[in-house]
Amino acid sequence: MQQITVTIDLTPKNLDILKQLCVPAGTGAAPTVEHPVTDPFPEPQATAKPQAVEEAPKISKTDVKAVCLKLSKEGKQDALKAAFAKFGAKKLTEVQESDYPALMKELANA
Repeated sequence: MQQITVTIDLTPKNLDILKQLCVPAGTGAAPTVEHPVTDPFPEPQATAKPQAVEEAPKISKTDVKAVCLKLSKEGKQDALKAAFAKFGAKKLTEVQESDYPALMKELANA
């Protein structure tokens, strides 16, 4: 017997299709499900509207703390102090939440 492995995104539409295709053993043949075939590489439309720019995901204090902890465990305390100093702080609680994205960039370069 040959096997085929299929990887799909579990969107609500795909989940409905998958439920239709799964048939309990002994109930007979699988139902037929018709799906339109779409071109995976559609031609760009000349009147396409520009897509909205998505905001970067918000960086939380927990995210920054995890990176700081990792650097600390790697023995890079001096790099941590230097990064905090750029924001006028000596520790994470003194850094403004609005500065977290810039701080993360600094920590990534440490």
